[in-house]
Amino acid sequence: MKEKYPRIVKKYKEFGRIKRPSKLSSEEKQTILKKLFQKDPSVYTDKPDLQEKIRKRMDWIDGYKYIEPKIKELLNFANEVKKEFSHVVWCGMGGSSLFPLVLEKMFTPENGYPSLKVLDTNDPENIEKIEKLPLEKTLFIIVSKSGTTIETNSHFKYFWDKIEKITSQPGNHFVALTDPDSPLETLAKELR
Repeated sequence: MKEKYPRIVKKYKEFGRIKRPSKLSSEEKQTILKKLFQKDPSVYTDKPDLQEKIRKRMDWIDGYKYIEPKIKELLNFANEVKKEFSHVVWCGMGGSSLFPLVLEKMFTPENGYPSLKVLDTNDPENIEKIEKLPLEKTLFIIVSKSGTTIETNSHFKYFWDKIEKITSQPGNHFVALTDPDSPLETLAKELR
């Protein structure tokens, strides 16, 4: 690895101590977990300048607190989707599609739930693959934090036009995930 990826090795060394989890004792693992849940960036590095940058990005640790009260609502939504759709297409770019890409690769549809496809490119071949799905049974999840991502908005407009040709209620085939008061949220409310 040193010879093939010297810049990566250098960055790891700059970042601080790195130890494989399999080499950690139970006590070390417990200490790391405790520090992690306290949002202590020393888990990652001893360098104060890097610690400050990391500290600003540790809110993800509290994610479960926001999701837990929504679990019932999310399960209800999943069951509604299951009744109406055989495919779900996640349209997003960059960070908006990374985790769904992992899910798409890891899981296959089970118990009648729809299959997941991720559209994170404007490559015509990938768009063609989505077009071949039974669009009357496809739900599009349009994802843009800012609500202004050009590629994602292009996906929305393109598939809205396709869905509008096959149903009088195209809005039933779309869900928007975005920041409050974003242009995408405004559009979603208008087209409901």
